[in-house]
Amino acid sequence: MKDCYSILSIFGATGDLTNRKLLHALYYLEQEKQLNEYFKIICIARKQKSNEQYRIDATESIKKFSRIKVNDEILSKLVSRVYYNQLDFLNVEDYGKLKDFMEGIAGEKCSECERVFYLAVPSSLFSVIINNLKSVKLAERNSNNKAYNRIVFEKPFGNDIASAKELNNSIIKVFDEKQIYRIDHYM
Repeated sequence: MKDCYSILSIFGATGDLTNRKLLHALYYLEQEKQLNEYFKIICIARKQKSNEQYRIDATESIKKFSRIKVNDEILSKLVSRVYYNQLDFLNVEDYGKLKDFMEGIAGEKCSECERVFYLAVPSSLFSVIINNLKSVKLAERNSNNKAYNRIVFEKPFGNDIASAKELNNSIIKVFDEKQIYRIDHYM
């Protein structure tokens, strides 16, 4: 799938984790030429913003929080990959709009896209987001060597062992274990 899009969708795109860590990490990957030409980023949050406004905000965040000197040319290349999508995490209809938005970026190849969903939101939203992704067929188990879907969780994973187990059980109903990445930034 040489000419297939890879789309990273960041839920919680206006939050502290995204602004302080994720955008800068993506800048670093761009600088190191680790992002292929078909790599796109959809930044998803509840706030109303245009693509252009989010790109300005992202540029400011990267410059503010970068630990390395920012090259404007590299930054411009990264920011040109970024799209913003307003979404109410609880509204399943918004996920249909997200799918349409994704198809607008990837065109007819959307069904073959390599998709990574990065949930930088409170763990109380994890199950809701996963189930809504599944309801619009954006979250699917790997099969027939089709392009993959992955999901990344970065927040405390539940409030205690019982809630973590309950959360894990809801996740594995939608994703295979090999599709799941859990990062607890308090560890």
